[in-house]
This record gives sequence, C-alpha cells and structure tokens, in this order.
Amino acid sequence: MTNSPPFLQMFSDYQPPEELHSLLSQAAVVAADIFVEDRRIALAIHAPAYISRRSMDTICKDLCALYGLRHIDIEPKYPTQELFRIDSEELRQFFVEENSMNRGSLAGAQWRWDNSDLTIKLLANGKKELEKCVPAVQKKLLDMFDARVSIAIEAGEELTKQALFEKMEKMRQQVIATLPQAAPAQPKKEQPQQSDTMYGKPFMGPATPMKELSLDMGFVIVEGRVFAVEHKELKKRNAWVINFDMTDNTGSIRISRFLENNEAKPFLENVKVG
Repeated sequence: MTNSPPFLQMFSDYQPPEELHSLLSQAAVVAADIFVEDRRIALAIHAPAYISRRSMDTICKDLCALYGLRHIDIEPKYPTQELFRIDSEELRQFFVEENSMNRGSLAGAQWRWDNSDLTIKLLANGKKELEKCVPAVQKKLLDMFDARVSIAIEAGEELTKQALFEKMEKMRQQVIATLPQAAPAQPKKEQPQQSDTMYGKPFMGPATPMKELSLDMGFVIVEGRVFAVEHKELKKRNAWVINFDMTDNTGSIRISRFLENNEAKPFLENVKVG
C-alpha cells in the first residue's frame, strides 16, 4: 500500500460526506482500470475500516456525477478484524445476488457472529436454497476481509403453503405501505408551456416507464414524483452535485448531475420531495 496513491488524491475534486472523509482519506487505490470509450472505471482499494455498501454506492454515484462517468465499480479490501462490522443488509444482498428468491427467505432473519463463525437463524423456509449460495458468499467475504468464514443456516418454523402465502402477503402489504403515494393522474399536455420549464428547453413526447430503462437507451423522457432529495455543495468548486430520486410506481431512478452554482439554482429552489 505504500506505493499506492491515496483515494482522495486520485479524485481530488471530490468532497466526500463528513462521516466518510476520515475513512476515504486513509484509503489507497491498489489497482485501476479506466475504460475511456465506456466512460467507466474499475478500482480496487485498501481501506483501514469497513465502509457499508450503501455508503459505497453513494460514493460511486457522486463520483459519476462529478466526473461525467457512466459507472464506477469499487472493490474494497479491509483488515480481517473489520469482518464483524459488516452490515447484515450487505450480507443479505450477497445471498440475493446469487438467487433473488433468497430475499423473502432472509426477511426477519437473525445474524449471529461467534469469532469467524456466522449463524443465520431464519423465521421460516428457505434453508436449502440458501445453503447452495454459501460457497459464493464465503468467497466474497474472503476477498473482502481475507477471512475464511463458516456459515450455518438454521431454519425456523416450516410453514404450510397457505401460511407461507399469508406471511408473504403481509410482508408485501407492509412494503407497499412504505412506498410513496402516486400523484393524482393529470391530463397529459401535448406541448409543455414555456413557463413550466424549470431548466433547459421544453420537450414533448411519451414518457418511458422507469422499469423499462436501460443504459443503452440514450435520451429518454420520464415523469414521476420526487421522493428523496440529497444535493451536495462543493464549496471549493463553487458548484453543486444535484441528486434527487424519482418514482413512477413501476420503478425509480436517481437524477445526478454536477452543476455550477448558477446552473444549480433552479434545482435547489424547485426540486422538493413530493
């Protein structure tokens, strides 16, 4: 690591959130692949302390917005002793990436560490499918923490098909209750009024459902409701990274863009939750 460039030196214009600054200031880039045509970067870093996947996703999104990149992939390596700080949500995601059906099986599960032994106590079914994914999860933990982890899965009560359906339906209703409410349907305008345009030029055309979006679609029109706003001021650059999330109840997207202060003003004043 002594000859590896510091992470924040490689991205000198990036000002991370205060809670991440001390961690990233000690992180070092040990490998980097830059794909100019794809506007994509793949990094391997060594960090002295664990950084959650949620925080790492935020870092990647902010860097993409700041440097005009399509994608940044960061593979972190942590000291072995940081293993026990790993977020249970990240552990859960490791299993879900191997089999999406594991999300339901792990709902409400208990995660218990005993040295390098991990025990997962399930509420109900799903043990057999989860056990198939254990080797892949063990490899991910070995790559991240250089630790060989033993994973044991304990099943909870075995539910009948009807009881399982009722339990999953209850969970589904709970998730739906937390989603943003759809705005009342409004008659579509064939052509937006100039006064309605907050930024850029008026446009017209059919909106693409968010669930159908992909990176190779080019320019598209979307419409939806803003449910989260997380703008970041870059005082040294006299600029902002504009971040907000939208949903049309088929899916959701994050809008992220680097703008100078004057350009950012319409977003700061007009983009609000709801």
